[in-house]
Amino acid sequence: FKLARQKMKANEHRFKMILDASTEAILLQVEGAVVFANLEALHLFGYAQPAQVIGRSVLEFVHPDNRDYIIQRMKSGQDQGKFGPPMRIRGLHASGSSSDMEIISTPIEFNGRLGSQLVVHDITENLVMEQVLSDSEEKYRLLFETSPFAIFIVDFDSLEVRDANEAASRLYGYSLQELRALHIPDLHPTGVVPELQKHIANQDPRAEYHGLWRQRKKDGQEFDAEVHAKGLHLEDRNYRVVVVVDVSERESLEAQLRQSHKMEAVGRLPGGVA
Repeated sequence: FKLARQKMKANEHRFKMILDASTEAILLQVEGAVVFANLEALHLFGYAQPAQVIGRSVLEFVHPDNRDYIIQRMKSGQDQGKFGPPMRIRGLHASGSSSDMEIISTPIEFNGRLGSQLVVHDITENLVMEQVLSDSEEKYRLLFETSPFAIFIVDFDSLEVRDANEAASRLYGYSLQELRALHIPDLHPTGVVPELQKHIANQDPRAEYHGLWRQRKKDGQEFDAEVHAKGLHLEDRNYRVVVVVDVSERESLEAQLRQSHKMEAVGRLPGGVA
């Protein structure tokens, strides 16, 4: 019996050493009370000694606004005997301040009693970054939707139109839903498509591109457009952000200007003969 106890204590010591070496904050709780906290957990919550934490209710480390939620989780048995989904709460520090934390709970048996291992992450920085990304996404979505130029998001491999803005809808005469069901070749005259496909096949998906291409609207009307494309890599796929600028009106004005200059030149010749 004495040997068994010594072996159990040795195992417990080894177990604690492993947890203390972890770079993650880990608490063990039994019947709602903390029975172990590793060094990283002490650091996270702002305590110097395990004695400042051991024996206290886990609720003391949770913001009052989240305590009912924790009690409900514990009563439901999700954290005792079976895995529960991650919990996002406001954790309380020794200083009285709080921060956003995520807790992953795993059922364990500690000294013959059912409890749980709580792996705690401070996610304050993550949440701030999520908000920054969300704000950034909203800002660029607004720029995308309100741009006066037609913009497409195109799958580089399949040439599917994944997204388009209102300006593209107005320029080509398709609804946004219709545009999102098309492929880029559908927006060009049939005679241009083989050259277009050959051109795209030889392109580096990351390279920028600028060129003049003949386009076709829903009603069959054709027009010339400057096409600007830039690579975009998202979720392991290559996309192109394609901006299309109708230059038919500009070309018409340039032609008129050239004709005007020609007529002026003709008028300066003797007898008005070219």
